[in-house]
Amino acid sequence: MKQIATVLFLFAVMAGPMPAQSPALYQKNEQPGSGYVQIKPQAVPTSLTAVAKSDAYLDQVVISCTGTPTVTLQDNQGTPVPLIPTLQTAAGTIYVMSFPRWYWTPGGFSISASTSGCNWYASWRQ
Repeated sequence: MKQIATVLFLFAVMAGPMPAQSPALYQKNEQPGSGYVQIKPQAVPTSLTAVAKSDAYLDQVVISCTGTPTVTLQDNQGTPVPLIPTLQTAAGTIYVMSFPRWYWTPGGFSISASTSGCNWYASWRQ
């Protein structure tokens, strides 16, 4: 066990200090304003809809459904990357995605559900 700790310590020393990070991206400030955006709870659209159209840093997404539709949430970069590949929801379940260090969505983000019956809420910084 001491050998593993020694190796990890030496690796950390050799790697050097971590670069400074921008506090705007890595420290949460829950005060409204300063680019903080939230939407009221509303129905998830049944066709892919752009919610934010420029880079966004997701704080939290909450999804709840009465049926079992499939929900898609993805960024809007040239080749979109899904935040959740495809969420097959269970009726009556609430899904809460909270990102302690913000989740960057290049180009913003979009959401859709395969059928009606889902509501959602989101907050982010832009």
